[in-house]
Amino acid sequence: MNRQISVLEAAAVIVVVLAILAASTVFRNIGPVPLHVAKSAACMSNLKQLALAADSYAGDNDGRLPPRDKWLDEVVPYGNLKHLQCPELKEGEGVGYAFNSRLDSAKRTAISSPARTPLFYDSTNLARNASDPVTSLPRKPRHQGRFNIVAFADGHARSVRSPQSKSAD
Repeated sequence: MNRQISVLEAAAVIVVVLAILAASTVFRNIGPVPLHVAKSAACMSNLKQLALAADSYAGDNDGRLPPRDKWLDEVVPYGNLKHLQCPELKEGEGVGYAFNSRLDSAKRTAISSPARTPLFYDSTNLARNASDPVTSLPRKPRHQGRFNIVAFADGHARSVRSPQSKSAD
């Protein structure tokens, strides 16, 4: 079949080529993801994995969360948590996460506001099974100097502003 290209088809091809060239120029200028952004994303992923592992643990333990003094040891078998450490810490410096001690062996169904109740969070206590009533959340924000990361009892995780920080979420 021998057919000629119409002016409209030629214009459409030119527009597509120009759009591709423009997009490649824009994305080339964006560059790689900054390291601090990648570390914050990895930390949020870690805390989300902890929350999911704790949920699985509770499913096998009459709906109860782990005991405060050995929470990490109890939830590790339920998730991919072998090399768990906040990426903002130096290798071997500690875990950097803590468990809300108010939820010590608590029944999930007894938590009145799970979407607002911290479960795991960035912590200044670097011990393996650190726990407290959310008092070790870093006052100087760990991530980008603006926020800390918290996983809540309903399983979601997000960045939270530090009391000393005015910008972030």
